Amino acid sequence: MLLMNTLKFYRYNPHAIEVALRYRYKLKFRRKLLGVAVLGCGGGGLMHASHYLWHPETDLRAVFDINGHRFSDLARRFPYMKSNVSRSTELKSVLENPDVEAVSVCTPDHTHADYVVAALEAGKHVLCEKPMCTNLKDCERIIQSAESVNRVFSVFQQMRFVPRNQMVKKMVTSGELGELFFVETGYIHDMRKRATEFSEWRMDANDFQHPIFGGCHHIDLIRWLAGEVEQVHTYASHKGLPHYPVEDTYVTSLRFANGAVGSVLTSFGPRIPREFHPIRIYGTGGSIHDQTAFLDRDGHIVSKLLKERSYRGVPDFRAQISHFVDCVRRQASPLVTARDGAATVATCLAVVESAMTGRPQVVQNIGT
Repeated sequence: MLLMNTLKFYRYNPHAIEVALRYRYKLKFRRKLLGVAVLGCGGGGLMHASHYLWHPETDLRAVFDINGHRFSDLARRFPYMKSNVSRSTELKSVLENPDVEAVSVCTPDHTHADYVVAALEAGKHVLCEKPMCTNLKDCERIIQSAESVNRVFSVFQQMRFVPRNQMVKKMVTSGELGELFFVETGYIHDMRKRATEFSEWRMDANDFQHPIFGGCHHIDLIRWLAGEVEQVHTYASHKGLPHYPVEDTYVTSLRFANGAVGSVLTSFGPRIPREFHPIRIYGTGGSIHDQTAFLDRDGHIVSKLLKERSYRGVPDFRAQISHFVDCVRRQASPLVTARDGAATVATCLAVVESAMTGRPQVVQNIGT
């Protein structure tokens, strides 16, 4: 029975064997690696832990959660993980551990700011799960803290690390698409099971995860591609996931500071086999339809297949973890800064307010 359970575990965790082998190899020289800790052992925390166990230059030395029962999830997911990874329900013990140099904050969205500020003040480098936080006051706290210490701070926004999106960004920056006048992105994810897969906090009556914050990847992505958003107008529906505390599907129209317009679709309730992340861009020199570029060559439209792959999950997560580790090693500025995180939060707040009031909302320019 034990053998069958083990085989079943690895059958449904296809990256587990690779992570286990990499982790066991690193044990030989772990003291030379970057010591990291993960704060919060829900779904996001388990993902960060897996990638630190995998990364060739990091040693996972501690995990924290206010609920000690979470550590049983770690044991099931990573049965090969040694006892030298400390497990604690006391934040102080993790932040005062001199062997921990960097932390990932993977607690519920509304708690991020407290953990981020505490970790930065304790002298740790910090990678914060998206969204950076859920209100403007916390944005200000994090910016002030991040910019007052000589430590790396970044927000986990994996859509910037998808190879296709990075190629599109290069095409935008180089001017190959001309002046942009319309950009559309979407976060389309069946969350009916995922919302409570690891915990119930997303469904909490008071501190639930708002889909706009849960799916803020594409608000961050559209900002990265097209520039800052000035105003939004959002419509919402509550039919796909009717037991969720708020509406599950949102269509947002955006007006950018550069005069372009755009749209973001966020849906937690579609009946689909996997999540989708569509992208449409129209510029005076060309257009993007997902994996295809249409370029204006002296009045002739030439199509070009973008060979760079679209979103696949684990490779994109690992790319951002690797970027963070590299920035810590080199003391370099990360791709996603505290001010980037704040600008995305400000846009999300305007989207939520517009959905609630039914009126257009101006985006506050904090963090830009």
